[in-house]
Amino acid sequence: MSKSTHPPFRFRDLRAALCLMAVGGIALLGAMLTPTGINYQYGIVLPMWSDLGETLAMVGQANGEIISINDKTGIALVYSDEDDFVSKIYEAGAWLVFEPLELGGCISFGESYGA
Repeated sequence: MSKSTHPPFRFRDLRAALCLMAVGGIALLGAMLTPTGINYQYGIVLPMWSDLGETLAMVGQANGEIISINDKTGIALVYSDEDDFVSKIYEAGAWLVFEPLELGGCISFGESYGA
């Protein structure tokens, strides 16, 4: 009987592949979350404690218009043709601004208010 001559598994052999996978995943996530403003629509993640009035004020302060709001997920679909809308909505208090078509931001998971 012959013995196997395979070298033992070492984690350090996978370090380069794991680093490449992590960098690629972060780059892909960044590309998916970066809003492009195609069709002037944006998905915004609202603070958990914001109510409808606060949301309307936040979007109005950034010169946007609400298309729909989902209370269960805290995500609003917003329209704005302003070039600096993303920076304005962050200043107004939005937690995250993303491309709604990339992540399915217009999918409803509960009660929503449409415009």
